[in-house]
Amino acid sequence: CSATSSKVLVICNASAICSGSHNNVNLAIHRGSTLVGGKKTVTLGDSYGYIINNSLVYLDSPSSSDAITYSLMAGDDSDDGGNIHVNKGGTLTSEETLNNSHIVLMEILA
Repeated sequence: CSATSSKVLVICNASAICSGSHNNVNLAIHRGSTLVGGKKTVTLGDSYGYIINNSLVYLDSPSSSDAITYSLMAGDDSDDGGNIHVNKGGTLTSEETLNNSHIVLMEILA
């Protein structure tokens, strides 16, 4: 950020494939290794091959003029041993195209 009083608008679009039951998949925005907000639980159901296409928006106040790294984290809330593949690309079926995930950051000066 250019000033410690700046805010950062974080806009994420998550695209992933899930295998296993994965009743609940947690998505969250992190600054460095710290959860800062935008946490969202996506309820999927009991099946294989769900596609997640969800958006998260968060207004952060990092209080820093240093370079900042933001990331989108995904985790299995069901702990069923399945997998979550973020940014896998390609298609699951002929009707379902997977997109890449995106993070857009906008600095808002105070």
